[in-house]
Amino acid sequence: MKLFNLVKSSIASFTRGFTQVDSKAWWIEISTIEPPCRYYFGPFKNPVDAMFNCLGYVVDLANEKAKGITVTFKHCNPKKLTVCDGEES
Repeated sequence: MKLFNLVKSSIASFTRGFTQVDSKAWWIEISTIEPPCRYYFGPFKNPVDAMFNCLGYVVDLANEKAKGITVTFKHCNPKKLTVCDGEES
């Protein structure tokens, strides 16, 4: 149930700010406290595709014992797909 609430709150916060339209792709950014990393999953053509795909990534990280998982949907072009311990994205 915690996982469902996390995804639900992420979708709610995302849809409040849905105004960006340009050539950047949509990505899922998942941050974890332990290990202290940010993971980027994508690219997706639109935010709806990103939302529908995020649960699988969150479940995989939870199964790997990641702690403090937060999900953000971003309109960006990340330089790296995994950023840990103070590295630049």
